[in-house]
Amino acid sequence: MTNVNTEIIVQDQTNGRRLFGGVIKEVTKKFYLKAGWFEDCLAQDYTRLIDNVEDGISDVFSSQTEKAILTTLFANYASEIHIGSDVITGDTVSITFENSGLRNALDSLAKLQDRVWYVDYQKNFHYFNVGDEAAPFNVSDASDEITTFRMGNFEFTEDMVTDKTRGSFTCYEAGLFSGMTIQITNSKVGWTAREFLIYEIGVTAIAFENSLIKVLYKVNFGALPDRVTTTINEIDEETSDISLGGAVPIYDEHLSNDAGLPATNAPARSTVTGTNFAYEVLDFDHTTEETAYWTGFVSPAYQDQDIFIDIFWISAAASGDAKFGVSVLGRESGETWDAAVGDEQTVVSTTTGANLVNRSRISSFWPSWAAKDDYVLKLARKAGDVLDTINADDVRVLKVVLHYGTSFSSCFNPLPSIVEITPATPDSWEEVDLSDYAVPAGATAIWVHLESSGVLARVGLRMKGSTDDRTQDLDSASHTWAMVGLDADRKCEIWADNNMKVWLVGYTGSCVQMFTNGYDITNLLDNTWTEKDVSAQCPNAVAVIVEYEVTGGSNPGLGLRKNGSTDTETHNVTDHYWQIVGLDGSQIFEHFAADVTFDKLYLIGYIKSGVVCPLNPPSKVLSALSTWEVQDWSVEAPPARILFIRWGAGVSGKSYGLRKNGSSENITRDGIFGFGFGIVECDAAQKIEAWAEHTSYKTFKLIGFA
Repeated sequence: MTNVNTEIIVQDQTNGRRLFGGVIKEVTKKFYLKAGWFEDCLAQDYTRLIDNVEDGISDVFSSQTEKAILTTLFANYASEIHIGSDVITGDTVSITFENSGLRNALDSLAKLQDRVWYVDYQKNFHYFNVGDEAAPFNVSDASDEITTFRMGNFEFTEDMVTDKTRGSFTCYEAGLFSGMTIQITNSKVGWTAREFLIYEIGVTAIAFENSLIKVLYKVNFGALPDRVTTTINEIDEETSDISLGGAVPIYDEHLSNDAGLPATNAPARSTVTGTNFAYEVLDFDHTTEETAYWTGFVSPAYQDQDIFIDIFWISAAASGDAKFGVSVLGRESGETWDAAVGDEQTVVSTTTGANLVNRSRISSFWPSWAAKDDYVLKLARKAGDVLDTINADDVRVLKVVLHYGTSFSSCFNPLPSIVEITPATPDSWEEVDLSDYAVPAGATAIWVHLESSGVLARVGLRMKGSTDDRTQDLDSASHTWAMVGLDADRKCEIWADNNMKVWLVGYTGSCVQMFTNGYDITNLLDNTWTEKDVSAQCPNAVAVIVEYEVTGGSNPGLGLRKNGSTDTETHNVTDHYWQIVGLDGSQIFEHFAADVTFDKLYLIGYIKSGVVCPLNPPSKVLSALSTWEVQDWSVEAPPARILFIRWGAGVSGKSYGLRKNGSSENITRDGIFGFGFGIVECDAAQKIEAWAEHTSYKTFKLIGFA
């Protein structure tokens, strides 16, 4: 299990640049009945190391430089953070702290001397005069991608009263922090190197179609020093703000004074008259579990996504944890309104300090809603739970925000562990609803691991709604990997006899497109490598997904390769088989068939991006037999998360296996008459484990990676 305060780093694997550095602030565990446990983690930048020191600083500094004071504070209370050349020497000052937290101490010194500060992603502390630290690059609509970089979503406002300009833009280049100055060039508005102050930065993680995590920075700029913030925002929208296929996250804000309260065990509704403004709260008791309810409307734009719920709260407690539970209910026309709410989702959060704003997130669960439903949201503070340790104070809820989002990569997404999805009814096409197995809305396909027992086993895979009817055998005691498309409701159909097991391994996003019915692209000539131009069916694709079946004959043979490759490997594949094949820039690959009368090849889908297929597959040979051995593909596939492995021995009856490095999965069976294909998750170092029983089976080829 991931622990709170564990360090987390987001790094661009192509150049080693650190895009985010911080620590885990919050961990929410979620259980899927058929898929097991998942973890959703909320991270904060390294400022969290400062926030962890909530009190206890009572130091007295007399006639010391600002840098000397900061050096002592960090040495005593947060030694992980470095004080170096990014901290100015400053003036000689005297200052006293009385049981202060470290953030308050830093803010007090900065305010006294009119400085700003932040912690960067390498744990370096920056402390300087407003406007004195220049950004490491500038932005321009004519960028050179060296000293100036592109920006998007550029907008600004000219205030005619104050003669000041403020605005915002987004960029993907790392290195900007609040308090820096930056030059903006935009020919359309006549700006040439106009200098502004960065006063706020929002950070959002984005899943790109190459399956790597990138980071988007939203930069707010202006010319008003008093609007400078002292720390960079948290990277706390890493799930809800990811948008695939143009979907826009939708937020529904529920204020405390809008809540419906039950007759018993309800929080007290209060108006707090603060020093600066008045606000409404719900006071949840620290001894009795109390509940509140809100109602809302599901947007017509809702597309069956998971939902996220943020609970904003404060407490007089300086330390301790609060536990919340959330349940929801969706209602459509004709349904009973006053019905039982769904299963409760819980979260435990540590307070950031007395009367400081906290946010607890219930992350990524599917509510079984439909667009235009009315919904009910129930919130409870689990005051009697042992994990709720704010035992002497109420928790004051300010508001609850519900939002929809998508949280998966647009390419290949492995599940934490494989799940069997073999239909209960054998020997017929059976519908399988993948929403029951933690496959989120928006998924376009799944990949599965097919495993036959000691006799021939028939299997077929197709998208729901397809009329394809290919249900050929797998060789006895064999296994392979395959892919099948999903309809808009995340459903496919599987045909399996009693000797077949179908294991769900993972799902894909928008970079993978599957056809409802496959295209027959079988060769016209026997024993010939033939070019297959699929540009009409697969525009701009980088790879295709094909399905092969043998319908008869006595001399089957199959070869698949990227166009222009010199890889001549072919095998007598006698049964049912699936593979991913790389395309050249014209969407062409090559196919070899020994008997075109019976050896049928079907185009069932394609991959638009996020996958690399080498022209000639590199290979690795095991050094030992009948044992799991680590294979390191980091040189051949440096940014990979998923490897496409082909294996072939030319004979059957001997087993092989593939699995993620460190996995306990232990499936070792024969190939498809001595031939096999695997879609295998690798670890962060691009390592997998391979197993082979026979010396002829020891060679594994990398035909692609994602």
